[in-house]
Amino acid sequence: MVLAVYANDELKMNDKLNVAIGLRLSSAINGHTYCGIEPRISVSYALSSSLFAKASYSRTVQFDHVLTNSALGMPTDIWMPICKQVKPQSANTVAGGIQYLIEPANVELFCELYYKRMRKTVDYKDNADLHMNEDVESEIKEGAGRSYGLETMAKYENRLLSAQLSYTISKAERRADEINSGNWYFATYDQLHNLSLNATLHADKRNDISLAFKYHTGGRATMPYDTYMYQGVTMALYSERNGYKKPDFHRLDVSWCHTLRATRRWKSQIIVSLYNCYGRKNAYSIFVKGDRYDMSNAKGHILYLYRWVPSVTYSFKF
Repeated sequence: MVLAVYANDELKMNDKLNVAIGLRLSSAINGHTYCGIEPRISVSYALSSSLFAKASYSRTVQFDHVLTNSALGMPTDIWMPICKQVKPQSANTVAGGIQYLIEPANVELFCELYYKRMRKTVDYKDNADLHMNEDVESEIKEGAGRSYGLETMAKYENRLLSAQLSYTISKAERRADEINSGNWYFATYDQLHNLSLNATLHADKRNDISLAFKYHTGGRATMPYDTYMYQGVTMALYSERNGYKKPDFHRLDVSWCHTLRATRRWKSQIIVSLYNCYGRKNAYSIFVKGDRYDMSNAKGHILYLYRWVPSVTYSFKF
């Protein structure tokens, strides 16, 4: 059970400076009682009528951990609550950026740098035995994490078109004893580049045409990349922890929304959409098949779930 109470206030110091402060107190009960203090503060300063400088700090506490086994064929996440062996995870994040408004053109530009440091993160130790293991806590190690990057965004909106372009370049790493020889390694969810574009054309009062494009570099996994002989048996030689980068992901979705004639009591819409317009084969999982005690003929495989997904939706309000 998790209990929390929070308070937040926004202070207008003068015509140029605004400050928002908050505090969240949380606790979790699972055999023992664990408490968390989560302060946060953000500052915005108007350099001019259209240019703003922003900075923030926040501390968060998480009472559930996500364990990801990147060596499995299927992406597998396990949520683990805190216990005697697994303590709450905390993170401290600082960020600073610039917001610029181009009012005559209805354009908003935003750029921000951030750095996050995490404590009490957990991950599976090297060569963890997970098969039919009821004591998973004995196969994990506590460590630390960090992530940092640059986020940018451009937004445009007028009577005919709404569009938003976002791009992030970032890095996420973990470190723990008995994992990767104690050295920093890529987090499973590390994605160097992340790009998204969303646009809606308001053709008329009853018809909207939208598109959404998404691209990001592939996540990380621990995969065999070579073999070696041991006592006459061909064994797999694995990369360092999460040393393999998965194929990049990208897709384009389009939709058409038609608003039917409304009455005083009834409003309805029809939405026709197509997921993954150009049929990109994005990898769902990557795995190697072979004899556990003879990997000489092992082969890598990529599993794709689907390519094109058309849909028709009818919604109404009354």
